[in-house]
Amino acid sequence: MKIKITRLTEATEKEVQDVYLGTVILSMRQSKNVDRTKVMNFIRAIPHITTIRRDKEISTSKELYVGQFSIRIVLKYGSNIKHYLDTVLKSEINKIDGVLLRSFQHLEKVS
Repeated sequence: MKIKITRLTEATEKEVQDVYLGTVILSMRQSKNVDRTKVMNFIRAIPHITTIRRDKEISTSKELYVGQFSIRIVLKYGSNIKHYLDTVLKSEINKIDGVLLRSFQHLEKVS
């Protein structure tokens, strides 16, 4: 009886995620019912958002705060980032009371 032995080789690791870093401009109403910390937590709860942090204040008035924020998005490998931005991110941020996503200043795929 002959036994055939084959050697298993390690599978090459494929990319499983696309990671994007970017900058967004958000405006928030300056009122008692809009807490910036809670707003950041709501944004972090949006699917595929792993990090959001304030970079700088652009303008502040009695009624409105406008700031620049760094954002990190992690999508399944091969996902369409434009589709995600248009159908998920913009709509979810704009659902938050008193918050408006004004623009994307920069978005770069890092892996």
